[in-house]
Amino acid sequence: MVRLSASTTAAEQEIAQAAVELHSARTVSLPAIAPGTVSANFVLVFDSSRRPERADFLDGDPTLSAARAQLQEKDYPLKFPDVSSVKLIRRAKVSCSNSKCSLELLPAESMIAGEGPRAAAATR
Repeated sequence: MVRLSASTTAAEQEIAQAAVELHSARTVSLPAIAPGTVSANFVLVFDSSRRPERADFLDGDPTLSAARAQLQEKDYPLKFPDVSSVKLIRRAKVSCSNSKCSLELLPAESMIAGEGPRAAAATR
């Protein structure tokens, strides 16, 4: 990055901006689901659609476990090939604070086999 940028400082700023843009691209706004500041992890299963066919609660604040139906009603920033029978499994973190909630689709690396309940929920 430093060789492509005007300076080390410019490279650091571009990297920081890219991180912000990546977070924004994989974050979806949700209506208020729970009061207070809470968070929970879910597994979403997509079957050639931008809406998940399943949303499974993994762990976190139990007040968010009832949000599964709401999570299945949202469109997510995913793309599938035109003709596909591929299923995508994504881990997601739902966070609520100050009457606002959001869902962040986490990187695929977060679904590494053998991570206890996360891996078990992904294979159900």
